Amino acid sequence: MTDPFNAVTDFSRMLEQLKIPGVDVTLLIEAQRKDIAALTQDHRLANEGIQALVKKQAELFSRHVEEMRTAVQSMSGEDPKDAVAQQGALVQRTLTKALEDMRELTAMAQSSQIEALAAISRRPGKNLEEAKVPLRQ
Repeated sequence: MTDPFNAVTDFSRMLEQLKIPGVDVTLLIEAQRKDIAALTQDHRLANEGIQALVKKQAELFSRHVEEMRTAVQSMSGEDPKDAVAQQGALVQRTLTKALEDMRELTAMAQSSQIEALAAISRRPGKNLEEAKVPLRQ
């Protein structure tokens, strides 16, 4: 399998040999390198966001399991009427907390996606600015 970095280097050498009049090949190559760096940054940010979400989900799961274990232990051996009332309250608390957790996870995912999109969205504008520089000269 071909190493992608060698392919880029080979392509760069080929472009430099073309010597197209009015086109600064080194600027084109540098712009492509910056694009690749921006994509790399975007993927890193997206990966960090996913890792944070997975970590938060694991924390929430562990906390909920512990809360349920504690609640079940506290209900054992009680009057059946009290146990039913406690179970109803437990279900209500659990559902409320689950909705709060879902909102928090959604906010984390949204924030992560905004950061990643912002990182990749900056590059096209920079490409335009970089393309204008040779035209001014």
